[in-house]
Amino acid sequence: MPDLSSDAYWLALRTGTATSVVVALLYLVGYGLPPIFAALHIVRYRARARAQRAAFAAAAAGEGPRGPETGRVKLCAGVVRCDSKDRIAARVTIRQDHKEIRPSKGSPYWVWTEKQRTTRVVPFELLPDHGPPIHVEPGESPVVVDELVTQVVEADRKRVREATIRNGQRVFVEGTLRGGAQVAMAYRGGDERCTLEPQEGGSLLIATDAVLHRFDGRIRALSHGVIAGGLVWLLIVLVAVVPWLTVLCFGVHEVGVVDSVRAQSTKGGMAYHAVVLTPNGETFDDYIDSKTYEVLNDKPNQKVPTCRSFYPYATYLGPKPWVDPLNGLLLWMPLPFLIWFMWWAYRSKRPWYEGARLDEK
Repeated sequence: MPDLSSDAYWLALRTGTATSVVVALLYLVGYGLPPIFAALHIVRYRARARAQRAAFAAAAAGEGPRGPETGRVKLCAGVVRCDSKDRIAARVTIRQDHKEIRPSKGSPYWVWTEKQRTTRVVPFELLPDHGPPIHVEPGESPVVVDELVTQVVEADRKRVREATIRNGQRVFVEGTLRGGAQVAMAYRGGDERCTLEPQEGGSLLIATDAVLHRFDGRIRALSHGVIAGGLVWLLIVLVAVVPWLTVLCFGVHEVGVVDSVRAQSTKGGMAYHAVVLTPNGETFDDYIDSKTYEVLNDKPNQKVPTCRSFYPYATYLGPKPWVDPLNGLLLWMPLPFLIWFMWWAYRSKRPWYEGARLDEK
């Protein structure tokens, strides 16, 4: 029969200190990386938002393009002048179908799924606050940025949402500036003036002030992710790392007595536990293997080495603390959900004009 009171028996049975260090580092890194990445994305998005606001503010205060800027990508601000019949320079129409979702728990809700998206943009003139008008050639695939408004709720669970740029509306237009182009819309006898056209290999951007809130949703969602990830990380550290670390650094070795043992059926097989009585009259529960369980079940009340620290619940069976990798599988379970939440926050909070399809609740 093995001597359960010897340190050598438990040292051979338990995970070594080096392995415990590796498992503890995996907890720290594995749960720490998602909120760190989310925080870095927040810093990145905030920097992009500040740069974008500064660029749009400079465009709004500018005097319009000048000769030396011809051929460069330019952001211009001004008022739309459109001579089309409906006086609409740009319109994005999104048709959605409605579906009711009835979950097993909770109240039913609707989901609107995009089925068709059409973009119609006609050439128009941009009238800056200072300087001559700029002719805008939208090209084949312009990007229109504005707030979506539900225009029509049709029968049979369908609706239409639109973003519209109208005559007289103040907008920002970004594209390649070309000088000396003969504009189709006559101005002052058909003078040759500057034209904004799609960037080479890209698209023309036509945006209202709504573009200034492009990153707001993602920043808010990722901020919630950082808070949730930080709380989960803190909980894992307090449960799995701090008890082991305090005993490793400040532990006290004592001799305890096995009070009882039990076997528990789990999905992964049988789990064995021992309840140990410490010299100060307290009890704690720790994992044991099947062989030790058989010995203690046949001969209970054996003396065993234990170690503990000042930290609550930081008491271990054996002469050294340990971090059980198999028991840690339970603590790893929240990690995929945390990573999924971060990805959802990143993808779902994009503005409608950045996604290929608009699905809304």
